[in-house]
Amino acid sequence: MPPPDIPMLALDAAGRDDEDVIREAVLALYDVRRDDAELRKIGDDPGRGERFSALRRDYWKRRAFHNTRIQLTGGPPELRAKLAALGFKA
Repeated sequence: MPPPDIPMLALDAAGRDDEDVIREAVLALYDVRRDDAELRKIGDDPGRGERFSALRRDYWKRRAFHNTRIQLTGGPPELRAKLAALGFKA
């Protein structure tokens, strides 16, 4: 695999909800909406099996969260633990 597109992600968590910071981190690396949109295009298409196989075969290279280090400023220690639980290096 090539090096990750985003090896380090700087996030400012000061005054923000943990969920907002986590959402920002996750969406920076993996926008599930992209997969959702592609799957919805298939819908009830009679050739959906073939189209689904093509999606799997040609799936874009997506790196796991552990390939990205989070540089976090502000926020409680529990937020670092939550990010680490998702696999980020926080």
